[in-house]
Amino acid sequence: MFPELFSKRSNFRKKYLPSLVSRFSAASLQMEETNCDLSDFSFAFNLYNQTEALNRALDLRNNHKLNFDDIIEIEKILTDECYTGFRRTRAEVYGSNIKRSLPYMIPSDLSYLLDNYYNVWNELDPYEREALFHIRF
Repeated sequence: MFPELFSKRSNFRKKYLPSLVSRFSAASLQMEETNCDLSDFSFAFNLYNQTEALNRALDLRNNHKLNFDDIIEIEKILTDECYTGFRRTRAEVYGSNIKRSLPYMIPSDLSYLLDNYYNVWNELDPYEREALFHIRF
């Protein structure tokens, strides 16, 4: 979609992306109501992991399709390898109408989502496509 994001020599990658990644990671943790104090080791550690995971996701080549292995690799970075693989228990978002996949359905639901992203939603506006993926993921 944006070749300049993937070229390590682009001005965007060199000058703007590090700031974007840091701000995105911090904003993500703020949305989760995490204490945003860099002197707090837990926050600093989570910020580092979020930043590393986002950098890993952005390092995927433009022609590389996201797959299960990529998602698991990024999850391992986010969780400092505390979790590997897909969730094995039910999980609910309390106070929300969001229906999460049952553990045994995660691989098929994820396959369906990736198929939609690459083969069905490819005619959508890129921002709408990314938003749909993020919401459904």
